[in-house]
Amino acid sequence: GTIFETTDYKIAVKRIDSTKYHQEKDHSRTKNLTRISDPTQLMRQITQQVELIQEEGYNIPYIRSINFSEGGTYTSYYDPPYTTRYYPDLSILVCEAGHSAEEIFNLKNGLTEEVIGDPETYITSTNETYQFAGYYNGQQFDYFIQQHTVNGFEKIVPLQDIMVDSLNIHFVSYEVKWSNDSTFLLHSKDVYNKKTNAEDQIFLQITILKTNKNAVSINH
Repeated sequence: GTIFETTDYKIAVKRIDSTKYHQEKDHSRTKNLTRISDPTQLMRQITQQVELIQEEGYNIPYIRSINFSEGGTYTSYYDPPYTTRYYPDLSILVCEAGHSAEEIFNLKNGLTEEVIGDPETYITSTNETYQFAGYYNGQQFDYFIQQHTVNGFEKIVPLQDIMVDSLNIHFVSYEVKWSNDSTFLLHSKDVYNKKTNAEDQIFLQITILKTNKNAVSINH
């Protein structure tokens, strides 16, 4: 395998075969999050904090501005994103902008998609210490690893940067399963291989060896 290490994290990435991937049991934890996508219900939920523009002929409201609970604001001047989903358990609002790019806001603290990801992508480790997350940036899927801290899940490993820059792996769709609390297996289904111009399947085992944050885990 290959070790990737910075002052923030140390991970090991190893190629495995499909047999090992499929034999490994899935010990991921999935959260049953409340998801609101009905425009009327969604507007009712966020109206205290979000100023919406309802254009004639359009069912889905656009965002003009947001006042975050813990301070700070967001204002859209050009090409305002429109609301698609809201997760009240997490105070996360998912919107869509040009090129289907996701713009995501935590209505409490103002954090955005680059660090919180889309709740639909969350796959959590066995004791909820780490979480795989990502979002669509309009061109490709950007994915990363988060760690459970006292402030909630925080981004620690920019996994896509490692895949693309160091391993030359670009993938479109994926499967993830945690085999324990610090190791997950990644099956990248559609890999664009620049050398052969062919689509390929890749199976990886990724282990988080250490981070510079104090983890909070839920032991069962």
